[in-house]
Amino acid sequence: MADAEDKYFSKLPDDFKEYMYKELNFWPLYLFSLSKYLYGGVFWSREDDEPQGPSTLPDGDISNLNKIIRHLLYTIIHDWPAWGMLVQFWAPITTKEGRSFLTTRNQPFSLKSFRYPLGFEGLCGYRMICMDSKFDIDLDGGKTCEQHLPARVFNHQFPESTPNLEFYSITEYPQRHDALRCGLRQSFASPVFESSTQRCVGVIEVVSSVEDELLICNSYFRYRMYKHFEKFGLKCSIGFYHKDMELDDDKNEAGKVAFDEIKKVLKRVCDVHDVPFAQAWAPCKMSWPCRALVDDGILHASCCYKKDDYGEDEDDDDDGVHVDAFHRISSSFHLKNGVGVVGRALLSTNMVFCRDVTQLSLTEYPLAHHARKAGLSRLLRNMLGGQLHWK
Repeated sequence: MADAEDKYFSKLPDDFKEYMYKELNFWPLYLFSLSKYLYGGVFWSREDDEPQGPSTLPDGDISNLNKIIRHLLYTIIHDWPAWGMLVQFWAPITTKEGRSFLTTRNQPFSLKSFRYPLGFEGLCGYRMICMDSKFDIDLDGGKTCEQHLPARVFNHQFPESTPNLEFYSITEYPQRHDALRCGLRQSFASPVFESSTQRCVGVIEVVSSVEDELLICNSYFRYRMYKHFEKFGLKCSIGFYHKDMELDDDKNEAGKVAFDEIKKVLKRVCDVHDVPFAQAWAPCKMSWPCRALVDDGILHASCCYKKDDYGEDEDDDDDGVHVDAFHRISSSFHLKNGVGVVGRALLSTNMVFCRDVTQLSLTEYPLAHHARKAGLSRLLRNMLGGQLHWK
């Protein structure tokens, strides 16, 4: 094991190694428990050095949070089927002056890369940059707290994701140039909640240097990530796949009829306007595990229609693949009722029009970057929304 760790450490950048040797402990991650194949691990400050062991977060008690997070990070990098990733925790702190900030300094983080040293230099470099950053989370800070990804996620208490960091503006993501210089391509961030009080205790950020596979378009993200948070006494606002959650009750015949009609409308929209994909959002009324975390209700993608033959005459054979990926991502995420283009449409009997949602901020349309990745700007230029009622 020592030889494997020495080989692993030798591939890390010098400044990161100096930081690691001086300040950090390391929990190695081995491939299939074979000691000679070390491809990542969890790092944490020696100031928070405690014996490792099974742990959960007791109701209302966050004194052991740092230890809980490092166990969670280990589980994430062990089970998430993605290579070249950094996972770090942003925790709130309060200064002597009473200002509140998010920081990742002295907080646990993890690295994973199967083909090291490829990607490690950039991931380590980004970690060093973030370590010296802190973001204002006081709501009276105005737009300042909206200009940094971790702060947005913490204050909105909703996840944020992009398949391509280039899609961010400098205003939305001031670290954009640094992240791209470090070779990063994708990111995902989620608020972390304490289970009993539903209080947000920090943000998990995941960045990846891989671009040929969507970071969040996999079975782990869709089915198991929430369970891993729950295992450690935490919650995240990432939902289960809504395969069986279109209606409150199987006996609600009026609801079934309504959704059948919606699907017919979606098909008609695609046929008439020659667009590849349309979907409808509806209030999530089921006893969804995270519904209590969100004020004023949440929406889920209740049904959709995709033209199977769209793009047959086009040169790009990947159109269908990108649209399928967009639908899977939509079914895993939720939108806030009354917030953004879709949320406002549901509150009104009037139509809401947007010429191109791919140009909206992620606050206005959280799936904007994924729509842009899927090439759906033409589809979404005529986006109509309304409120549906049935008894």
